[in-house]
Amino acid sequence: TGDGRCTCAHGWVGEACNIACPVGPAGKVCSNHGICQSNGACHCDAGPAIGFWAGATCGICQVGWLGPNCNHPCPYWVGQPAPCAGHGTCELSQVSCSCFADALKGHWATAVNCTDCAAGYWGPTCQNQCPGGVCDPCSGHGNCSQGRTGTGQCSCQPRWQDEACSKCEPGWWGPLCAEQCPGADQNQTSGPLDVCNGKG
Repeated sequence: TGDGRCTCAHGWVGEACNIACPVGPAGKVCSNHGICQSNGACHCDAGPAIGFWAGATCGICQVGWLGPNCNHPCPYWVGQPAPCAGHGTCELSQVSCSCFADALKGHWATAVNCTDCAAGYWGPTCQNQCPGGVCDPCSGHGNCSQGRTGTGQCSCQPRWQDEACSKCEPGWWGPLCAEQCPGADQNQTSGPLDVCNGKG
């Protein structure tokens, strides 16, 4: 006794078995990573044991997952809506972030999964360089207020001044700003000096 319904062959759905299921590059229905629904669309697998799959044929990993079985999570940071905080891409070789590092997208630090600026950069988009340049912030004579909440200002070491800590304070000279000008108080070790007895 039949009920008048078709029993479709594998790869076909619909009341009359007239809808072909999507197949992946290897010719497998839903790439063997999903179930073909009655409308002919794939419903992709999603779980730690079976992987997190996406795409019309379930042939790619969902955003945030990678690996041959789509079961390696990309690094997230608590409170961030996207892998690598939206400032990089996941790398399967290390299951880690490869952070953006260009003038358009900013310069982000891999050590913190792209949640803060790379060394020598500051500002909410990590596009600003510290004074003195990225390779030598504050000319090597101070500390730059860097990172997403940084201001880019240098705090100079004693006897150094200017925006990039590249000049000696008045009364000091030499390659390390360690030499006092004549007539200075010999007990003073930093700060502007009253030099040349106030007459020069």
